[in-house]
Amino acid sequence: MSNHQAQEDSLKSSTRVKAEIRTLTVGRKKRLTAERLSAEMMSHSPTGSGEPPIMLGDVAVTGVKIDGFELMVELATGIFNENDTRAKLLTAADTPAFVKKLRTAAPVHEDRARRSAGGAAPRAGSSPGRSPAPTRSTPPS
Repeated sequence: MSNHQAQEDSLKSSTRVKAEIRTLTVGRKKRLTAERLSAEMMSHSPTGSGEPPIMLGDVAVTGVKIDGFELMVELATGIFNENDTRAKLLTAADTPAFVKKLRTAAPVHEDRARRSAGGAAPRAGSSPGRSPAPTRSTPPS
């Protein structure tokens, strides 16, 4: 408390929040599971723009499976740390370079992920999101 001895805008604050979920299961048939989902965000008092910068800290997604097939999840957190305010993110989003960077920041490795899960690699000419059925006959334990 300043007891009215300091200007309001000279007071500084910082915030750190962290959320974590371990062993997530969605649905009665347990079709979607995750070992760990966590995210940390840090912020401090805004400066002249009036918008507080929000930086991502530890962000993790591990052990995600759908119907027993493990997903490889790569998060593009750097883009959001470079554009740490809403205004910066909106300005960057209007540029073709940002869109290109966002699309290439976390490439999808569908072929490698399916092979590591014991399934078949997608056939040439198959449409995205409609991969062939896995060749495995028994569900994973």
